[in-house]
Amino acid sequence: MNTLYMLLFSFTLATPDGPRDEVIHVYSKNFTSMESCESTLKTRGWAFKYGAMLKEGYEVKLNSVKCAEQPTDVLVGSAG
Repeated sequence: MNTLYMLLFSFTLATPDGPRDEVIHVYSKNFTSMESCESTLKTRGWAFKYGAMLKEGYEVKLNSVKCAEQPTDVLVGSAG
């Protein structure tokens, strides 16, 4: 089986009670090579605006975006 690479987004959630200790990791978009993944990282801006989607007092902070090998237990498919 060929190795696939994915964008790995790392988020932290802050609630009205303060920041949460959990870090949320989300894998997105498949690439067939690390080079194509890294090229995408360099050419795209990663500005996220969640304000309208979150309940008042909640905030999402993007900690990092990087390329990583696709874990074997990740379900690949469309969300819709």
